[in-house]
This record gives sequence, C-alpha cells and structure tokens, in this order.
Amino acid sequence: MEVNNYLLFPTIINETKHDVLQEEKDLWFDLYLKHSHEDGRTHDLLGFEQVHLEPSLEWFYQNKLMPAVRSYFNMLNVNFGKLDVHVTKSFFNVVDQNGINRHNHEENHLSFTYYPHIKPGKERNIIFFDSKRCHANELYPGWFSHYVDGWNEINGTNYGFQVSEGSMFIFPSHLDHDIERKDGDTAYIKGFKTKEDLSESRFCVAGDMLITKKDSVKIYHRTLSSPKNWKVFG
Repeated sequence: MEVNNYLLFPTIINETKHDVLQEEKDLWFDLYLKHSHEDGRTHDLLGFEQVHLEPSLEWFYQNKLMPAVRSYFNMLNVNFGKLDVHVTKSFFNVVDQNGINRHNHEENHLSFTYYPHIKPGKERNIIFFDSKRCHANELYPGWFSHYVDGWNEINGTNYGFQVSEGSMFIFPSHLDHDIERKDGDTAYIKGFKTKEDLSESRFCVAGDMLITKKDSVKIYHRTLSSPKNWKVFG
C-alpha cells in the first residue's frame, strides 16, 4: 500500500534571534522608568502604549523589527514592497516570576514580542493556541484530548516556544497566546522602580501592527488604504 500524508494550512510563527548589548538593555530600562507609574508599574492595560514614539528607538524598529516582519511575509511569498507597516502601539510587559494569562491582540493584524533581557531562571515559554473551536483534524471538538497518545504539529491545539534573551516573535494578532505559569507564579503586574530591579526581571517589549497598501498601489485588493486618506468624522 502506498501512503502519502499532506500537511495543509499551517500557521507561521516567525522567530528571529538578536544580539543584545548592555547599552541596549540600559536604554530599555531607562524607557521603562519613563513610561511607568510612580509605583513602577507599566502595561498597555494601564495606558502606557506609545513607546514606539521615542526617537531613541528608531533604530530598533528599522533594524530589528522591520527585517523580522519582512522575513515573515517572505515566508508567505507576500510582496512586501506593496505594503506599509504601521506600529499602532508598543508597551512593556516586564515580570519577575510570572505567567501571562491567555489573550490575543485581534484588533490588529500582526503582533511582536521581543526579549532584550532575561534574568537566568526567569525564562518561561510563550505558548500559542489554535483559535478554532475544533482542530482541523479532529472528528469533533475535544476528541483528541481523549484519544491522542502524543502531541505533535499535526494534532496539537497549542505549541510552546522557549524564550531566550534576544528572541523576537512575529505572529498573527488574532492568535491566542500566553506565557507558561510554573508553581508559585502569579499574573500580578509588579512594579519595578530602579534599573537594579529591572535587571532581575524577564523584560519583554510587545507591540502591534496594522498593514496598509502603499499609495502607489491604486487597486483595492482587500487591503486598507493609507491613513493619509483617512478622515475622522466622529
């Protein structure tokens, strides 16, 4: 008997690795202290979501984030030259020994997480979840959990990636994700008031992006037009 198995419709998660010098860490730490409350807490949930507007970070978005976004689209054979990438928000998600609850950023198109500093021992996996109610290969929702003897890329409904210092992930914003929680971990947003405190953390820079077509692309093709053509009425 001849057997052929075909893997269809995968979801791409792009990971790039970056060198992180102490000078870069110091810059992130300083910006954290600038974009945080007096109690040392910061997050987009607390209204701090405009880190990308800092002039001192232009190099990061141009030289680290945009090449990663290009490689993501190249994997999909998408013509990046016809698109503009708009960073809609960037924020800090810095923790001590914490997990992060399952969530998504589906009001955007693409999202990123970047880890310029991780104190040894504070590493946690980032886990992505299949957003469909039923896995494409399941007979009905939840069936695999009763009969699967081992999880892999074909039957898994979630997948974890080890996060290390310098890691950056690009992924569809609608994709649910969380950070694994080990015994003793919490989801509490802790405050960090000094650079010494921050050096003891797992430091994550996160953000979201919208994709629009360049002005030179005159045909619609189901892509948002440039914000230059938008007008606020309400």
